[in-house]
Amino acid sequence: MSPRATKPARQHALKLGWASVDITPPKPCLLCGQFHLRISTGVHDALTATALALEAADGAQSVLVSADALWVSDYVRARFDARLPGVLPEVSPDRVLISGTHTHTSPTQPCWFDHRGLTPPAGVMLPQEYGDFLADQLVALVAQAWKNRRPGGLGWGLGHAVVGYNRRASYQDGTAVMYGNTNHPLFTHVEGHENHGLDLLVTYDTNSKPTGVVVNVCCPSQCTEGASFVSADFWHDTREELRRQLGPDLFVLAQCGAGGDQSPHLILQRAAQE
Repeated sequence: MSPRATKPARQHALKLGWASVDITPPKPCLLCGQFHLRISTGVHDALTATALALEAADGAQSVLVSADALWVSDYVRARFDARLPGVLPEVSPDRVLISGTHTHTSPTQPCWFDHRGLTPPAGVMLPQEYGDFLADQLVALVAQAWKNRRPGGLGWGLGHAVVGYNRRASYQDGTAVMYGNTNHPLFTHVEGHENHGLDLLVTYDTNSKPTGVVVNVCCPSQCTEGASFVSADFWHDTREELRRQLGPDLFVLAQCGAGGDQSPHLILQRAAQE
């Protein structure tokens, strides 16, 4: 009697690795995103950074990183690039894409807009101190995501949700103003396009269970932009809801798409919405 035939094991050409790290400042900090000096009074919800490492069968590499930050400054990126080879020599820094969700309730990093010349009270985390902390956390994050690589698969799709609105009011004289007065007698229309698409990239393990999702929304996270606490803004609530529906271990990598003229604040018919 011949041996029983067995089905060959499925070959997975792609390896995927997820990781997440806390980037909440350990003490009061300067908040970035407004034109006046703000010092954080507490933490409303934690800031996180999330990484997805991808390796193809031919050895091609890519790592996507998202941080709950207004941006990732040149200072932070330069420190990250300098330190990564010593921790993860097999991945070149130019294979790592780092982006911020553009929350206005995250710490200030060293940059052209870091309130230099002002002296905050003692005990407040300065931009360079947080920049060093953030860069080091991102290096550890990428190294962990790369270490966590396992065979898996990808799926992609497009959904829709009204998150951002165009925030530029246009007038008869040809001007347009961000958050302009729509009750002005010369107001004509809200300028430009609104993109309500949600670009999605979902990762799966070898049992077709979702392990993580990349969500690209063309809108900065600015619901709490004027507050004085630390917050990931609407991405915190989004992560909580996705994990409630798809599992508590789901990784969520948030991306702010091309939303320079978009905002979560409605400038037209606000009274009706309220």
